[in-house]
Amino acid sequence: MPKSNCASARAVTGAPTGKGGEPLICCANPLADIANTRRIAAVVADGRYLSRQGLDQLLERLKRLAAEK
Repeated sequence: MPKSNCASARAVTGAPTGKGGEPLICCANPLADIANTRRIAAVVADGRYLSRQGLDQLLERLKRLAAEK
């Protein structure tokens, strides 16, 4: 993860391993300001790492699919 995007990236999860919940990597500490939960740098979902760019591409695909219906 490029340092220019995230000054202090932190993985935040409250779920024990194997009990659901996916790590969310924020660009700033969400404990300092809850609004930082909207500054998502990456997510690990189903064991797959999704970068900010990958998340943006997925969101665009979903928007296109929703518009088709």
